[in-house]
Amino acid sequence: MKYVAFLRGINVGGKNIVKMEDLRTLFIKLGCSEVRTVLNSGNVVFTSDITSAEKLTYVIKEGLKSMYARDIPVLIRSAEQLGNLVASDPFRGIVVTKDTRLYVTFFSEPPTSMIKIPHAAFENHLKFLRLNDSDLCTEIQISLKYNTIDMIGFIEKEFGSPRTGSGEAGKNITTRNWNTIVRLI
Repeated sequence: MKYVAFLRGINVGGKNIVKMEDLRTLFIKLGCSEVRTVLNSGNVVFTSDITSAEKLTYVIKEGLKSMYARDIPVLIRSAEQLGNLVASDPFRGIVVTKDTRLYVTFFSEPPTSMIKIPHAAFENHLKFLRLNDSDLCTEIQISLKYNTIDMIGFIEKEFGSPRTGSGEAGKNITTRNWNTIVRLI
């Protein structure tokens, strides 16, 4: 089955460096095939005989932990799930300008947020367009007043709080630019 693994928090600002070549080698050692990385931000497209996303996530997380001696959050989506997301065209009707950024935030578990969709924050610079148990589609209008990092931080606080009350907010989600998602497909 074809999958995409999203690794959270690697190669950001010169921290948590993971070389893509090493990542491809690790996935092959873990029994994956047709492994390729997309960009330098922890997107891995691969095929695996493991059909359980939970089991696959565990295997990859343990492999990363043994290789890097730290926990690296991993979220898995099947190529079919991503294909369905792209086909649903969640940003239909959005007028994209040079200041428009379209993002998809992926959840490892259904979010607990009580925000009603559609929702706007940061004086309409951040708009939540579509929310379900697995992802959130967001439009950001960058400006001098509000930066993308602050708005993504808001998403992590609002949607990334673990249900169990343990763990750090945002660790169970990861956000990718829409263009990256399309490219992965």
